[in-house]
Amino acid sequence: MKQAYLNAEIIALQALNFIFENEDYQSAFLENSGISIGDLNADLIKNPETLAAILDFILEGDQTLLGFCEIAQLTHQDVWRARLQLPGSPAEG
Repeated sequence: MKQAYLNAEIIALQALNFIFENEDYQSAFLENSGISIGDLNADLIKNPETLAAILDFILEGDQTLLGFCEIAQLTHQDVWRARLQLPGSPAEG
């Protein structure tokens, strides 16, 4: 279980990098999450809720998900499994 969480954390951090490489994605993510660039620091980025928000953003848009999966060499199932390891996942409800 711990390895699955660590994998989820790595995928979420890769996703954050993907988001911030694209100005449109960056703006949309910051607007949707309520996080400001000034708020992004090591503690916030390690926060499980922040990691969940990053993957939620990726999973919300087909083009975003496909683009991320291509760059990260992951499948959409990999991203979904990662999301299930983080707080607030549909599996919790």
